[in-house]
Amino acid sequence: GRPVTFRTLDAGADKAIDGYTIAAEANPFLGLRGVRLSLLHPEILTVQLRALARAAALGEVAIMIPMVTRPSEVERVRTLLAAAVSDLRANGTPCGTPPLGMMVEVPAAALTIDTFAADFFSIGSNDLIAYTTATSRDSDRLAALSDPLQPAVMRLIQEIVAAARTADRSVS
Repeated sequence: GRPVTFRTLDAGADKAIDGYTIAAEANPFLGLRGVRLSLLHPEILTVQLRALARAAALGEVAIMIPMVTRPSEVERVRTLLAAAVSDLRANGTPCGTPPLGMMVEVPAAALTIDTFAADFFSIGSNDLIAYTTATSRDSDRLAALSDPLQPAVMRLIQEIVAAARTADRSVS
């Protein structure tokens, strides 16, 4: 009876999956990960979207897309979700259309958040801080630079919250 938000597969960078992620990528944290990788494997993403659409027939479900950079990524996932729901309905399978949100982890997305047609936003603070401050979160030597209260990080969060309020969308 309570809402559940599911993040689609967030592989890549430090979350390698044999046969799915790109082996020996030069800079995996800035490479093919999150939604970028999922859109290279739409057949795997579609399985997730179909399962979540079926779960939406049973309760309040939302879908969150990780590592979004461009509005077109949200639209491509939305198109795949609509096709999955249409196919399920055509086959008589109970389903719903869950809200489709995005994680805001990339400064480019945070700065242009008003251009995204996501139903809700979730701030991925670890990556947003790392990318904004150009610091690795696992480096003790850079810990002082990886500050969540750093003014640039705070300004990005303010931009996200303001845009969400203007668009009447939730942000977490």
